[in-house]
Amino acid sequence: MMVSEADRERRRARRTAAERLHPDVGGDAEALATALEAIDRARAVPDSESVPASEPPPAVVVQGRRALWRRHLLRVRPRRRIRPNRHAGW
Repeated sequence: MMVSEADRERRRARRTAAERLHPDVGGDAEALATALEAIDRARAVPDSESVPASEPPPAVVVQGRRALWRRHLLRVRPRRRIRPNRHAGW
C-alpha cells in the first residue's frame, strides 16, 4: 500500500501536535483534541477528489484465526511428503 505525500504530511502534523499537547507530556487533552480536529479538517480530501460512487469499494478479505494459524504452521512446519511405498509388491 502506497502512502501519499499528503498522508505523510498529515501524520507528521498530528505527531508534532501530540508531542507538544499530549496530557502525558504536560499538555491539555482538550487542546490536543482541538488541534487534531483542525489538522484533519485542513487536510481533508475535497469531495471532487474522492472516489466516485459508481465504483464499488475494494474487496476486503478477512480470514479467521484458524486459517491464519494453519497458514502460519505451514510456513513454520511444512507438511511431510508422503513417499511411495517401494516394497508394495512384495
